[in-house]
This record gives sequence, structure tokens and C-alpha cells, in this order.
Amino acid sequence: MRRLILAIITIFILSVSPAYPYWIWTPKTGKWVNPKTTVKTTPKEQFDFAKGFYDIKNYEEAKREFKKLLKSYPKSAEAAESQYYLGLIEEAQGNLYEAYQAYQKVIDKYPFSERIQEIIEREYKIGEAFMGGEKRKAIGMTLPVENPAIEIFTKVVENSTYGPLAAVAQYKLGLVLEGLVRYYEAEEAFNKVITNYPNS
Repeated sequence: MRRLILAIITIFILSVSPAYPYWIWTPKTGKWVNPKTTVKTTPKEQFDFAKGFYDIKNYEEAKREFKKLLKSYPKSAEAAESQYYLGLIEEAQGNLYEAYQAYQKVIDKYPFSERIQEIIEREYKIGEAFMGGEKRKAIGMTLPVENPAIEIFTKVVENSTYGPLAAVAQYKLGLVLEGLVRYYEAEEAFNKVITNYPNS
């Protein structure tokens, strides 16, 4: 009988998978930490960790890790890159308006980023997509909102008033307004092309 009980206990112990603690004690900080929410020691380590998920197209995990970097190291050089990658993820997932918002945050919070011109080009293309009939969505549903191209083309002009895309963005803003039968605003937008970009 004892052998049977011993055999049952042995089988039970061997069949149970090892459990890992949800919280871990760290002597360095003297605190209990949740490994899922901890951030790497340096912004570069955290960025590389997050980008590893991005590279294998595990976008949700990458998004979580990039956001951790932004929260823990908001003033680092990697923070601007993380915000840019959040835009790339939203764009890859087909969330164009959210991608535009993520890109705009790079311009607003990190104006010295090397990505600014590339971001303006990406925003312009997103504006063109909305101009071409793309609808703004949230939670997989189309929202009954005004054409986001108006906001996006306006921002492209603001972000780079005399940049290479400013004149064409201003002109396309006029076209979008004209298409919405907002003629006075369209006329004003077209006049700005003539006034601000006479060589266009």
C-alpha cells in the first residue's frame, strides 16, 4: 500500500510543471518587482529588447516594451526612436490615424530627432490615403468623423512650412475642403498656395 501511495505521489510531483514566481525580490533595489513590468537597466538595452519583438512582427509585445521605455527614459535619444516605432507599428497594423498621432508626437516632443523629414513624408502619405477614401477606424469599426486628411495636411504644412511637401499638402488640403463643399475654406487654402508658394 505504501508503495502505491509513494508511486502516486512521485507521478504527481513529476507531472506538475515548474512554477515561476510572479514577483521577484531584487536585493539591488530592496523591493519586490513584477518581471513583466520591469524595464531594462539602460534605454539602449530596453530599445534593443523592444525592437527584437518588432523585427519578428510581434507588434503587441513590441508596443508594450517601447511604451515602457518612454515611461522610464522619456528624455533619452532612444525615446524618440521608440515613439517613431510606435507609429510604424500602428501603420503596419492598418491603424493610419493612430500612426499619424504617434508620428506627430515625435515632432512635438522630440523636434531634434533625425527622423523629422521622414515622419513628415509618412504623415503626408497617410493624408493622401484618407484623401483617397480611407476611413478612420477604431476597434475595427469605421468612425463617422470628418476626413482626417484635413488635420493631417494642415499639420504637414505646419511641421515644415517651407519644406518640399508644404505646397502640395496645402493644395491637397484645398481639394479635400472643396470635395466637402466647404468652398470658402477651400478658396482660402488655394490662396495660401499662391501667396506662400508662388514658385510652386
